[in-house]
Amino acid sequence: MRPHDGRVEVFVKGNWSTVCDDDWDAFDAVVICRQLGYNGALMAKGSAAFGQGSGQILLSGLQCTGSEKHLAECLGATLMESNCNHNEDAGVVCYDQRIRLVDGSSTAEGRVEVFADKNWGTVCGDGWSLNNSIVACRQLGFLGATEKVASAAVFGPGDSNVPVLLNEVACTGGENSIFECGLDRRVSGGCSDSDDAGVRCEVDGRVELFLQGDWGTICDDSWNLLNANVVCRQLGFTQAVLFTSFGAGAEEMHILMDEVMCRGDEDSAVECPRTLGSSDCSHAEDVGVHCDNSTTDDIATDRLVDGSDSAEGRVEIFALGTWGTICDDNWDITDANVVCHQAWFSWGCRRSAQRYLWRRYPEDGDITR
Repeated sequence: MRPHDGRVEVFVKGNWSTVCDDDWDAFDAVVICRQLGYNGALMAKGSAAFGQGSGQILLSGLQCTGSEKHLAECLGATLMESNCNHNEDAGVVCYDQRIRLVDGSSTAEGRVEVFADKNWGTVCGDGWSLNNSIVACRQLGFLGATEKVASAAVFGPGDSNVPVLLNEVACTGGENSIFECGLDRRVSGGCSDSDDAGVRCEVDGRVELFLQGDWGTICDDSWNLLNANVVCRQLGFTQAVLFTSFGAGAEEMHILMDEVMCRGDEDSAVECPRTLGSSDCSHAEDVGVHCDNSTTDDIATDRLVDGSDSAEGRVEIFALGTWGTICDDNWDITDANVVCHQAWFSWGCRRSAQRYLWRRYPEDGDITR
């Protein structure tokens, strides 16, 4: 657990107590994060996502508008013993108080602005790297970054009255804050608003959906990247980087869907062929996804390495801010065809006993010499 996320507890009459997740939403989360000194909230969490507290549960059914400075100002903030259990303890993921993303299409992307010298300002994009982006996203509570943006052409320049505060940022990628990186606060005249740095961050977590009046999880049977893409688009992101597990959901939650088989073009996971409920899954099989807002023009998601030409080689994928390989367990011609198709060619593939080879077959309109 990081400093900017966790279970929400309030100090009342000499004791700490938790908050029930009934009606707990992003507006409530924004207020509690602001009250703690952060800029805002990334996520409102329920179902004791950060573990169960102890003692009394004194707040339930909060109805904040998001503009309040304190939870006590919200409607429904009456202190009383709740009928909730601690498996319903509320939690939040907050923004770091010294960094924010501005003018992106979602909370996971935008122009980087930092708070320094009692002002908000931008970061010079000269030399802005993927490692810098990874640290900025981590500071904001995200898993990492999928793309660096070193030009204001993507998210627009900062306001004319917003200064450029940081220059020559040089992170190694392991820092928790951009202020831990090598940097220069003496901004040269050659850096202007047109050079403002930006990022696209990865979003990750266990998939939970609201169905039939209740929140529940999805079993990982038949789960694949097509399903993950639909979930990420439903959440407002462009695609899924990968799918994995983020731990089990609360035992009290139902597993609402199983054997999901999306085509990939659906607007919602509930539009995909699936089995409602699950008789053979446990919460150890709850699915999770990594989402981002990159496009196929923004970033290469796979590549072929060390082949004799560009049409063959070892498969490497870009995820979690770095390149890595794929294990060959269960690797077959179907998997190879997907990789070839993703490489923006029409490919024919064949398998050998020692390795997989990719050979490009001619198409109508090809020119030979």
